[in-house]
Amino acid sequence: MELSKGRTKALIDRIIEERSGGNPMLTHLTKAKMCMKGIFPEDHTEYTQDDESVIKELTELAKDLKIKMYASEVMTLKPLYSKQTDVDVPTRIGSARDVKTIYTTKENISNALRDLKRQLRGFEFKMMIFFASSCFDPDILAKEMDENFRGVSVFGGTTAGEIINGKVLRNSIVAMAFSPDMIEDVSVQIVENIKEDGDVSMAFNAFEDFFKEPASKMDFKRYLGLILIDGLSQSEEKILDRVGDKSNVMFVGGSTADDLNGRKTHIFYGGRAYTNAAMLVLIKPRVGFSVLKTQSFNILNRMLTATKVNEEKREVIEFNGRPAALAYAEALGVSPLEITKYFNTNPFGLISDGELFVRNPAFLVGDSITFYCRISKGSVLRLLSSRDIVSDTRKEFEEKKLEMKNISAIIDFQCCFRFLNLEQKNAHDEYGRIFGDIPNIGFATIGESYVGHLNQTSVIVLFE
Repeated sequence: MELSKGRTKALIDRIIEERSGGNPMLTHLTKAKMCMKGIFPEDHTEYTQDDESVIKELTELAKDLKIKMYASEVMTLKPLYSKQTDVDVPTRIGSARDVKTIYTTKENISNALRDLKRQLRGFEFKMMIFFASSCFDPDILAKEMDENFRGVSVFGGTTAGEIINGKVLRNSIVAMAFSPDMIEDVSVQIVENIKEDGDVSMAFNAFEDFFKEPASKMDFKRYLGLILIDGLSQSEEKILDRVGDKSNVMFVGGSTADDLNGRKTHIFYGGRAYTNAAMLVLIKPRVGFSVLKTQSFNILNRMLTATKVNEEKREVIEFNGRPAALAYAEALGVSPLEITKYFNTNPFGLISDGELFVRNPAFLVGDSITFYCRISKGSVLRLLSSRDIVSDTRKEFEEKKLEMKNISAIIDFQCCFRFLNLEQKNAHDEYGRIFGDIPNIGFATIGESYVGHLNQTSVIVLFE
């Protein structure tokens, strides 16, 4: 029997059309979401021979996205997302008066909270995000934050280092409060037991009840999602995959840390400290916003295909049909005994629609390589080489400033490897000066969230 051709391409195109509604930005993000699931749109044309396993994956994806289609053919349907030419986006411009950044290095939690509260005296705010060192007792800190800031949405997580207005701190609590002029509304939902389950349906049901709008219809230019995930759960891919199936709203953030002790990380909300959990925050800002994803690597012309993997363990067993460690060593031109020295300077990159998503090796298990991110079977990865973080970030930030009317506040979810790289080069102050006097806050993460789970990246939220 002659194998079919072009069906895979037709299914991919239909899903992208339904999901994006013709919007170029959503088209780009939908392609990226597919790549994170191990489906690579660029690999399929109308002449490509169909693979029934890929057809099955696409049909399941369509089902997850509530797009009705048969496994063997594409149906002509009314688009799930209506094409919009006039988008209701915020036009208000924020200012430094609309946000307040505060921090404390006091060791006693009660004294620390008094210090933070004193700094906020006279400032009316609707939402506050905070990042705290794991040196503080998590249960006491959660309770104290809730009791001291009743009546507003206060949430946060533990770190591998704290950032406030260009300064880098340790053993501290940093926070950013937003006035009602910046934030129209916000809803915070906790997803527990993410290792065992991680179903985000209840969270999105709560969002729909709160905002009186279906999640599938929420305008990605009007809503912003923040996400904090237990960085030791190894559940980021699962959670981000499910979040991406629910809505086109961009959820960005990072994986919480515990000062790189590797024992337990925490997420804080409503007087409780959570582990094995993810926090989803859906915000309706009154001002415009944008997201800058930046990483500092050259893309080398050396490609490795993951031909044998254990996705659950984030393990690549073979590249190009050879033991992963040997294939990586050959690509680098070094001895297999030396490759761990190159894990941070020469990680791997997944390229989707021209955009780079970094995957960092973690450690060796025999000749297999375990990564900090999941690698899907069939993924074609490019070898990377590191560049200067400060100059790269400065260039990208200056370009972003030209796109935006104004920047009034910044949240920086910065990979701990970038954080440590800057520390080793004594370049934290230089990095901080990139943002000038714009109020900014952030933390060193052990994984970043942008469409999927990333490494060695800064995901930076910018409010106009």
